[in-house]
Amino acid sequence: MVKLFSYALTGGTAAIVDAGSFVALLHAGLPAISAGTVSFCIAAVINYRLTARDASLRGFLLFLLGALGGMLVNVGVTTFAITGGVAPLIAKILGIGVAFFVNFAINSRIVFAPSAPLPTRIRSLEPAPAAEMESHGRSPRG
Repeated sequence: MVKLFSYALTGGTAAIVDAGSFVALLHAGLPAISAGTVSFCIAAVINYRLTARDASLRGFLLFLLGALGGMLVNVGVTTFAITGGVAPLIAKILGIGVAFFVNFAINSRIVFAPSAPLPTRIRSLEPAPAAEMESHGRSPRG
């Protein structure tokens, strides 16, 4: 529950960036699907900077790969709602809300999972715990 609350704080900041960018891009003349995609990507960068400890390119790319699922949900819900007659900003807020839970699940279970396999461990640059290394057939001493 603490993870969800913490994610809600950083996700809330990213949501404000997402919605604000979306409205600005709509006013600049971009179609809703393009504006939604670009605004989500901007917000994903902000979210990563607020939540990740590993600032490497590899860590960022893993985070973005995880965010792809959330982006598809976010843009899909937004587009579907607009097509159904919902005002664009309200549609975007709905998309953000639904995608929040998808992103949380992906990030907590895959991208930032403490017991994730080494290729997806981006929270820390420290070596895996000895017990985990031994379970993968490796010696903790190198």
